[in-house]
Amino acid sequence: MRSLSRWLLAAAVFLLVLAPAAGAANPPEGTWAWAAPYTSAETNQGFQLLARGPAGSVYVVGDTTNWYWVVSRVDTATGAEVWSQRTQLPTMDLKPAAIASDRQRNLVVAGRCTAATQDFYTVKYDPSGTVLWKRPWSGPANLDDYVMSVAIGKAGDVYVAGRIGKPAGYDDAVLLKYDAGGHLKWKYVISTAGFDVFKEVVCDAYGNAYLIGQRGGDMDAGQMVTLKVDRDGHRLWLRSIAGLGVLYDGDHIRLKGANVYVTGELYKGDMWPIAAKYSTAGKRAWAVAASHSLSSIDDMAVDPLGRIVMVGSSYGSLYGGGPLVYSAYLWAWSADGKGVDASTSFSFDNGSGQWYPGRLNRVVVDSTGTMYCAGGWDTNGAGTEANAVLARVPPPETPGWNGVDKVWRYDGPASGVDEFHGLLRVSDTEIFAAGMRHTVSGYRGIAERPTLP
Repeated sequence: MRSLSRWLLAAAVFLLVLAPAAGAANPPEGTWAWAAPYTSAETNQGFQLLARGPAGSVYVVGDTTNWYWVVSRVDTATGAEVWSQRTQLPTMDLKPAAIASDRQRNLVVAGRCTAATQDFYTVKYDPSGTVLWKRPWSGPANLDDYVMSVAIGKAGDVYVAGRIGKPAGYDDAVLLKYDAGGHLKWKYVISTAGFDVFKEVVCDAYGNAYLIGQRGGDMDAGQMVTLKVDRDGHRLWLRSIAGLGVLYDGDHIRLKGANVYVTGELYKGDMWPIAAKYSTAGKRAWAVAASHSLSSIDDMAVDPLGRIVMVGSSYGSLYGGGPLVYSAYLWAWSADGKGVDASTSFSFDNGSGQWYPGRLNRVVVDSTGTMYCAGGWDTNGAGTEANAVLARVPPPETPGWNGVDKVWRYDGPASGVDEFHGLLRVSDTEIFAAGMRHTVSGYRGIAERPTLP
């Protein structure tokens, strides 16, 4: 923690936000591989989640205003629906929070079911859409419980992470493990006097689980925690970032080779992004923060050189006044954690000479280090009209690098906000985006595939 404290006190790294230069033009637009986007037949639905399906297909999952979730398998070559089904309970509302697919391309969806209180609800489907098992689970206090993430181990074990309510004080962090057949094997809990939560979980080839979240949080303080739990539910190590009398929070975690990469934020008047790198044995290589005010950190990826790529948004007035809109940012920490190799804002000319910003929700990186970001582009400066957008950012070492160099844009058939919330890379030539579009009869889920080289 001492190295991070010194870095913060010295304020050694500042992010460069690339504003459009005078006379600048929008990046060239790409085309979509599918002649028409896949659009769910379910009304009032948005797709938020994507996962790999059997060869030649992907899974898309979303929820509806009627409080059930819809699972669809989509053909990757044509965008045609292979099958689609709704999952609903007679007396409860359902909302998916996370999905993952295993080596046999079975799909696990984890979310919440709500009656008097909110509980965990986990469902496993086979590639044909048949439900293999479904498991509701409630914390011991029978209060509101929230799923945040799900991961599947090599043996098909399912790990569900989140937080559970308790009668007095803040929530506790919890990790559940089910075997491939849906039998609950154990639960691991962190309980302090403050707020505890596991935001995301990933697994290695040995069945160990790695988690990121917050421990002991309250209005003035809290720790960003990273930990490793073995396949039997025993904690192997826990590392925290804390201090300076501020609140820390961990959001995202990625496992790459023998390294664990995490991102989060600290609240020091405004929210600042932070990142850290550990070995799988728990030794911290570095931890850094950037003095740049943000409203959210939405996703992260790790590129082939070991850089942490993050996307986030700030929320403020456009042109110094008027409506509040999101401004989106992307930046890549250097592999040694000593600085920022690249950063860029996300804004485009709406045709009137005004540059309106957008919001980036997801990021993936291909084998060349090229970054793809999905989100939305505000087209009227008020946040009430937006196009769904996929933006490409070349590796920072590209000669003449200047941020976004190509976009794919989708404008739905009716006015309103169209936006991508999910992004999946299957290969360097197969990337998929999912979200929602507005129509005259409400909003519907969409999944699209851009044409790539």
